[in-house]
This record gives sequence, C-alpha cells and structure tokens, in this order.
Amino acid sequence: MSASVTICLCTYNGAPYLTEQLASLASQRRLPDEVVISDDGSRDGTLDLLERWAASAPTRVLIERRADPVGHVANLQSALRRASSDFVFICDQDDRWSPEKVQRLALVLEDTPEVAGAFCDSALIDGASGPVAGSLWHTLRFGSAEQAAIASGRGLKVLLRRNVVAGHALALRRDRLDLLLPFPEIDHADWWLALGLLLDGGLVPLNEQLVEYRLHSGNTVGLRSRTSVAWRIASTSPIARSKGDAALLDELVRRFDSFRPDSLNDGDRALVQAKITHSLTRGSLSPRRLSRVVPIVEAVASGDYRRFSNGWRSALIDLAAPT
Repeated sequence: MSASVTICLCTYNGAPYLTEQLASLASQRRLPDEVVISDDGSRDGTLDLLERWAASAPTRVLIERRADPVGHVANLQSALRRASSDFVFICDQDDRWSPEKVQRLALVLEDTPEVAGAFCDSALIDGASGPVAGSLWHTLRFGSAEQAAIASGRGLKVLLRRNVVAGHALALRRDRLDLLLPFPEIDHADWWLALGLLLDGGLVPLNEQLVEYRLHSGNTVGLRSRTSVAWRIASTSPIARSKGDAALLDELVRRFDSFRPDSLNDGDRALVQAKITHSLTRGSLSPRRLSRVVPIVEAVASGDYRRFSNGWRSALIDLAAPT
C-alpha cells in the first residue's frame, strides 16, 4: 500500500496567481489524499477562489480561515499541524507544479525509507508566467558536488554555509514534525526545516525542475527577483542576521538533545558549534566599521568565512553593511 500524501497550502491575498496553482494541484498524476489550506486573513477574494475550487477538487480539501493575520511562519505551522498523511508537501500560493511533482518526490521517499525528506529544483517564471533563464539551484550555485554531498549524508557543511532547500520544493515525513514543531522565533522556516531533516535521517536532492517558481514584487517570502538574495544580504544588518542564525542553531541542538538523545554525532555537533561561534563573531561586530577590520580579517584567516558563509564576499558585506 502506497503512503498517503498531504499538500499544505498557505494563502494570503493570493488571488492574482492562485487559480493557476490550484489547477496544477488538481492535475497531479499522483493526486494527494488531502489538501490542507491555511489562509492568513485574506481580503482580496482568495477565500472565494478556494471555496469554489474545494467544491469540485479531485481530493479532500480542508480550509482554515483566520480573521487576523499571524504571519507566514505561524500560518505554515498551523497547516503542517493539521496534516494527517505519511508525507507532507509544502505549497506556495503563486507557483505552478509540474504534474509529476507529487509522484516523483513521493517515490523517492518510498524508495529510501531511512531519509527524512526530499527536494527538487525549480524553474523560474515571472509575474506574467513567462520563463526566466536558469533555475533556482543555478541561482543558488547548488551544483553537482554539493548535491552529491547531501545525497551521501555529508551535506551539513553545505547547509551551514547557506540554505539550498526551498520549502515549496520540499516533501517530508510527517513524523519528523514532532521534533521540528513548534517553530522557534524565526522569520523563515525553510532553513530550520532543512537542517532538522538533514540531521534527523537525511535529505535526497532530486535534480528535476518540478516547480515553476514565480518571481514577482508581491512575494512575501523568497525571491522577488534574481538579484533579491544579494540585495537582502547587503541591506540587512550582519549583527541581527548572525545573532538570529546562532539562536536558531542553539535551539536546534537543544531539540535534538531533548527529543533525539545521542543522535547528533560528535562531528556534526562540533560543526554546528563552530558555525554558532562564527555567527556570534559576526553578530558582535562593532557599529564602527574601522573596528570591524581585525575580527573580520581573523575570521577570514581562520577559514570560517569560507566554511560558513560566502567567503570574502561575506567578509566585505560585513565590513560595509549597516548595523
């Protein structure tokens, strides 16, 4: 008997693109057993679209309606908690899924029962549904060597440098949410989920573009354009960002020690602690740019910027960025 599948769709004022996404869910070659929708207080007709679609959808649809918005992370958490299937897929309101997405990722999880999750690449489209050159993995410079590292269980170094696992491309085993929920105080859930799943069984990267990921100015999370990642990093305080990274990793280690005692091996624990130390160093940089030079040069010399961020580029950003 094949495993059951839940798609968790989060919506908030998504009317402009939602019809296309719902059509792609209904066209899956392997239909989900249920679609759990959590709406975060939409005011633009999103709920009317959802109600009409649910009335004729080829699967069970559950809609949670919220009067007042709670934010993307809390909205996603609510949807994930209501999922009842073996496998859970996270869905954004403004993308389009390939008809093979559920089938292909579910098959990966069925064929590798020891792993916690699987994720795919995404093609890029613009606000008018036109193609954008490249793919999400290409934009993130997530190449074959790093894909092989994650597939072989050596991916922690990859994810501690930067996240390459987009929530909209992820399928995970429902039982892993017992460890990962509730979410800590975070702005985005993707990195938290990716690290937790990697350490709690592993992840399989599937080098297929099974989502059309939409780049547009209305994105509340994720990319708005091909350059938005660089802009977001350059315009965000390294102190706030790095302190947040350290807090997230501290909480992740605490969860594993509480709910998966002795499951973190010494090597992984040491690597996570080294990333925490590097993040705290970046997070304690002086507001005075000249005073940042020595700690930044020391961190570059030690190799920490290369191991845990984007090398000299991140060092230059820390030197120049606002605090």
